[in-house]
Amino acid sequence: QAERLTSQEHYGKLIGQLFNATVKKVMKDSAILVLNDETEGKIMLSEANGYFLKPGSKVKVVLENIENDKSHQLVFSRNSEKYIKAILTQEIPAISDEYVGILKIARVKGKRTKVVVKGLIAHVDPLRECIGPKAIRVKEIIQCLNGEQVDFVNYDKELGSYINNIMNPLEVIRVVIDEVSNKFYFAISDKDYEKFGNSISVYEKLASQILDKEVIVKNESDFDTVFKDKTEKSLAYLMDKLNVDEDLSLILIEEGF
Repeated sequence: QAERLTSQEHYGKLIGQLFNATVKKVMKDSAILVLNDETEGKIMLSEANGYFLKPGSKVKVVLENIENDKSHQLVFSRNSEKYIKAILTQEIPAISDEYVGILKIARVKGKRTKVVVKGLIAHVDPLRECIGPKAIRVKEIIQCLNGEQVDFVNYDKELGSYINNIMNPLEVIRVVIDEVSNKFYFAISDKDYEKFGNSISVYEKLASQILDKEVIVKNESDFDTVFKDKTEKSLAYLMDKLNVDEDLSLILIEEGF
């Protein structure tokens, strides 16, 4: 018990750091890992992110937490935000040297991850620093995530530019912000809507995580139909409640009311 408490005190300061471990034993839903100093911990197979674990194999993991019970067991992951942050810090010198900051990580597990980054000093191009020459850094990161695609998003204080950075490679033509329902509606071209098809739902989820609002993507043709009825109802409501004419009501709607 004394050894476990000492281990907990030591490793409690290292939560979020990467470790090289060896698989000792694989069970039904978890595996026992051993660190270089013979300290043992566990990883749930669901947290292996598709990586095949077998006894004797080497695996890179992040220390996720320490169980708060008598066992004080170390808990590892290859599938959490801590793991992604640790990989980014290891593979991108500008992040570890604090020239580039990570503002947000959005993820649809097994599909795609988007990382919002920002230059912290003048004349630093955060995207170039993160991607690396010939995309070597991003390739290493994708390999560490077992093939999951990773996009870097350049933060922009101007909302329109920021939205297009988030949605890249989709080009957002129009945006409507519904403050009542706390939703963003994005219009993209019919061509893009057809081209990206099933991937659009992934981009919706990623954008929703980054913007902290529900994002709904429509093709340009449907977009006008959806908001024609909405606009007409809002016009009638504002004209009645505020006793203003149609022109002023339309301006209010365009400004998000």
